[in-house]
Amino acid sequence: MKQRFPRKPTFLLRVLAIGMAGVAITSLAATHTSPKMHPSSVSSSPDEKEAVKALPMAYFSALRDRNIGAVLAMYSEGGELSAPFMPPAAGAPALRTTYENLFKAVRFEMTHKVNAVTIMSPMWALVRTSSTGTTVTLATGEAKPSAFEELFVLRKDNDGKWRIARYMTTPI
Repeated sequence: MKQRFPRKPTFLLRVLAIGMAGVAITSLAATHTSPKMHPSSVSSSPDEKEAVKALPMAYFSALRDRNIGAVLAMYSEGGELSAPFMPPAAGAPALRTTYENLFKAVRFEMTHKVNAVTIMSPMWALVRTSSTGTTVTLATGEAKPSAFEELFVLRKDNDGKWRIARYMTTPI
């Protein structure tokens, strides 16, 4: 079967990730902030910003440790994961299955960096991260250099804790 488009998976994944992020941000902003609630007008304490920044780093630690329980505890109810080469996973049962399958297939040996933190409102925040290192395929033991860009859309739940509402990742 002849391909219809030139094969540029990295470019296409970036476009897809940017589009998904735009849709997520637009829909969240439209439904959960008032017209006066612009990110630049939201004041947040340094402690709040640190709490927002800490969540993705805790997620990456749980991912490295292959701790499904800890990973799932960081998602809000109805949280979603969007990653390339797999269907989106929404809600605890789908997330559990996705992470179980992921941990059976690969191991990540990565370093992570928080690139940007934006507190959109008292209940919503965005964190953009990047990860570099290796991905080890468990079936073969093959280790490949890997790099990812990630976007976390965080929501403060009723208990006052920040949790992952949407997590999007793409290889670069």
